[in-house]
Amino acid sequence: MKKFLIGLFAGMTLMLTSQAQSAPVDFEDLHADGDFAALVSPYAGLNWSEDWYYGDTTIEGYDNGAHSGTSFVTNGFGVDNLTVSSATTFNFAGAWFAAPNTNGAVASWINITAYDAANHVIGSTGNVGIGQGYQWISANFSGVSHLTIARDDGWFVMDDFTMQSPVPEPSGVMLLLAGLATVVGLARRRLLLPAALLAMTCGAAQAQNCGTGGGATVCLSATGSSDNIKLNWTVSGAVTGLQIYRDTDGDANGRSRIAIPAASATSYSDTTAAVGVPYWYWVKFTTATGGSNSGSATAVRVGVIRNLTSVQLSAQMSPGWNLGNSLEAIGGETAWGNPPANQALFNAVKAAGFKTVRIPLSWSQYADANYNISASWMTRVKEVVDAARGAGLYVIINVHWDGGWLQPTYAAQSAANARLAKFWTQIANTFKYYDDYLLFAGTNEVMVTNVYSAPTAENIAVQNGFNQLFVNTVRGTGGNNGQRHLIVQGYNTNIDYTYATNTVPSDSATKRLMMEVHFYDPYNFTLNTDSKIWQWGSIATDATATETWANEAYVDAQFQKMKTRFIDNGVAVILGEYAASLRTEYDAPGKYRQYWDQYITKSAYQRGLVPVYWDNGPTSNHQSGLFNRSTGAQAYPAVISAIVNAAR
Repeated sequence: MKKFLIGLFAGMTLMLTSQAQSAPVDFEDLHADGDFAALVSPYAGLNWSEDWYYGDTTIEGYDNGAHSGTSFVTNGFGVDNLTVSSATTFNFAGAWFAAPNTNGAVASWINITAYDAANHVIGSTGNVGIGQGYQWISANFSGVSHLTIARDDGWFVMDDFTMQSPVPEPSGVMLLLAGLATVVGLARRRLLLPAALLAMTCGAAQAQNCGTGGGATVCLSATGSSDNIKLNWTVSGAVTGLQIYRDTDGDANGRSRIAIPAASATSYSDTTAAVGVPYWYWVKFTTATGGSNSGSATAVRVGVIRNLTSVQLSAQMSPGWNLGNSLEAIGGETAWGNPPANQALFNAVKAAGFKTVRIPLSWSQYADANYNISASWMTRVKEVVDAARGAGLYVIINVHWDGGWLQPTYAAQSAANARLAKFWTQIANTFKYYDDYLLFAGTNEVMVTNVYSAPTAENIAVQNGFNQLFVNTVRGTGGNNGQRHLIVQGYNTNIDYTYATNTVPSDSATKRLMMEVHFYDPYNFTLNTDSKIWQWGSIATDATATETWANEAYVDAQFQKMKTRFIDNGVAVILGEYAASLRTEYDAPGKYRQYWDQYITKSAYQRGLVPVYWDNGPTSNHQSGLFNRSTGAQAYPAVISAIVNAAR
């Protein structure tokens, strides 16, 4: 009877554990015969996006392409954001990745994001570095409907795509154990269940990364949500102490301890994790005879994307303020005379009553010849965005003038499209898990350089194409970007041209687009500091100092065009820039400037536009700065108050 029970337990243990074993897709039944071929979907019970190709190790430059056997798959044409999906959910353990030996552009990192059937993010691996030697990227995602696989640049190869078979339902396991216990009870009153069988009673739905030492094993998993990152672990053996460590990469050398839970704990919620940042975690354990670490687990705290249309969201954003002439400055952040942006400034902007900050950005000067943005610049941009979000502001980031390469001509279109897509792929991936307080604006004041006349049909077609490319690129990066509110631009952000020529891009998301225009009329009053036009509107007293056009009625009519054309049709409108320069040589108190700023804000706000004031930094004459950029002190409290109160 004893032998029978041992055999029975062993057999049932093997049966149960075999149901949870990994099932790799090794692609060995695909025969490339020395050349690449498109992977026909469905394959291995999964749906593969159209740019998956398979090959073998006889292909030049791909002798390292297979992890096992000779076959592998790759991202055809070096494309980004490939997908793998299934009609029924599956558990994804991970896959092996490498950079091929080819002389062309190759990937240096891979990022896998998992989604459930409702298109909600389950988790992400973060950016995991790869080289020419194969690297296992552990995912351990459960209930997956589809995966997106992103890379920084060029080609990668993948092999042994591993799914985790479902663990038997707890009810079935318990019934089995109950039956076994009955048999055991009849034969002998005391019998210890084998450790492998005991582990099955835990009902763990997700594969975990394990570490063993000192006679104990700890297996860890991590899951991100909008509130925190939840760590769960199982313990086998006697553990006397636990410590939780965290880092922003998988290198354990730089990790930091964040908690010391009780030795009996099996879970921990990290509420200090920043939104949108991939984190790696370890549980360091000690035993009576030694200690070790669990395997690392990674997750992302995902920001909330609320169920708001663009028009509903825009109603919460007024008024706004521009961090002008700063991070878009050619030559560096401080090249145009402004100090580095800091937390005190954003706190002051928020305290003054502004609700949104627009952060113009330059990218080309921080990118290599292949438009790969430097990590240091992306880190700085992220620091500034986080500071603004930390102040409680909505944040708009864009690709600003950037040297003027976004020319709306057929001759420039192909190169401009490639650069725009490359930049937005990187930007969007960096911020893909941020909440809906972060908005992306594709371009800025696109026009043929120094041509201010009405756009041609060619100009219109190319500019509308930039907008569509931007939307498609951002949506394709997944995460929260699938539903993020996006801002596209009218031609030269001119209201009349936008009203007459701009089309709203098609979008996979519903009512998540905004249109951007700017307003600086009349030019001789707002920007031309050499002119003698220094009065404006109904309060003007000197006809020779006043333009004969662009008065209050004109302002109202212009903004009404935007309401009728876009807002009334479900597309919000951002008045991304407006300001009048200080003219103390004529108007020492700044009476007319303040009135113009106030009226523009009020007229735009009353018609549903989001007015975002252009602050260029300096607070001296002929400038439009409102705050001391170093301290956040208000330089013109009356103007600030007039703008803020006009948007109520």
